[in-house]
Amino acid sequence: MSTPGGGAAAGDTTTLALVAYSTPREVYAQLTKDFAATEAGAGVSFQESYASSGEQSRAVGAGLPADVVAFSLEPHCIMKTNEVWRNRQQETKSPWACSRRGSTRAAA
Repeated sequence: MSTPGGGAAAGDTTTLALVAYSTPREVYAQLTKDFAATEAGAGVSFQESYASSGEQSRAVGAGLPADVVAFSLEPHCIMKTNEVWRNRQQETKSPWACSRRGSTRAAA
């Protein structure tokens, strides 16, 4: 059974949608591989989408499913107020984080 945006129970699998700008693609490849090797990552896979930060923020704003987002620029992060994304967060209890010049800002 695949459960988008949720935790994996024993025997279940979870697929998380990772939507990110393309520069850190290789880093995310290693992070997701390392995460899968942990107890918390057992049964978790990632559906990954990479493009420019602006393209990705517009796609999420238009409804692209995303459990994890990484945008590179502050204006792209501001889209967190978009109703589609806020509703998705509430449904899945997914965290929202945006990296900008090495800092991460989380929103509720």
